[in-house]
Amino acid sequence: MVSNEHYSHIISWMPHGRAWKVHNKKLLVDGQYFLYSYASFTRELSEWGFKMLHQAGPDYGCYYHECFLRGHPQLTALMKKTAEPDFYYCSKPTAERARRALEANDEPPNRDID
Repeated sequence: MVSNEHYSHIISWMPHGRAWKVHNKKLLVDGQYFLYSYASFTRELSEWGFKMLHQAGPDYGCYYHECFLRGHPQLTALMKKTAEPDFYYCSKPTAERARRALEANDEPPNRDID
């Protein structure tokens, strides 16, 4: 969609091809292109590792990702979506992890400190 001139009034690459900009949020999320709100769209971008540029200048408000470059679609294969951590699973120490930590001469995981 970013590379399609038909949508350039909605979303387009910046001239250098390393960032892109949303020109019309309403048209982007009106249901024809994406079926969710702009906030959901930006949250999804964040989960894929896109960053928004906040420095004043021509790229202000643009998004970029080091593996999302105009003319290099093969790089998108390197992109990974981050998953939210399961804090309930992560916080449960296991006997095996505690044993490995002790063998490595480290502190056991989730050790209470007096």
